[in-house]
Amino acid sequence: MPGAVRRRRRAHSFQMRESQTGPPGVRDALLDGLAQADLAALGRLAAAMTATIGRPAHAQAGPPPGALLDQAGSPGPWLAYLLRPDRAGCWLAMGWQPHGGAAAVRAALPLEVDDHFRLGPIADAPERLAAVVLWVAYEAGALPPEHRLRNDLHAMVMLHDLLSEPAPAQL
Repeated sequence: MPGAVRRRRRAHSFQMRESQTGPPGVRDALLDGLAQADLAALGRLAAAMTATIGRPAHAQAGPPPGALLDQAGSPGPWLAYLLRPDRAGCWLAMGWQPHGGAAAVRAALPLEVDDHFRLGPIADAPERLAAVVLWVAYEAGALPPEHRLRNDLHAMVMLHDLLSEPAPAQL
């Protein structure tokens, strides 16, 4: 009988550790993605996004590779972590689909450029990056702490949600 109790405690202890580990934090997932950039690493980044914001995200092979908030292919804003081609960093970017509407959205936003969030397309980049409305750059060797990454992600999600709402009808 004592052996049964001991086994049950070990099983319970394992279940507690398993439930406490969960998906990696955003910082660890970004570091993993920058180091490997395969679909498994990008899937972990998508899982970290999902765990942080409570919405489904998926891995995206690219170009550029990253993790994208699910949007069902509808027109409007999109939100993603996108890895730089040289893997020396990444961007948290909110863009517009179709990409031709991004400039009008940027012009309509009452935002100013600062040293952290940047308004405008990401220069010298593929078409997807030309559709970026607002972005933050992160360097692989100097990723901010987890709480800063989470705050940035939540700020972008709030703006994404505001831009996703239908425009109010004119009276």
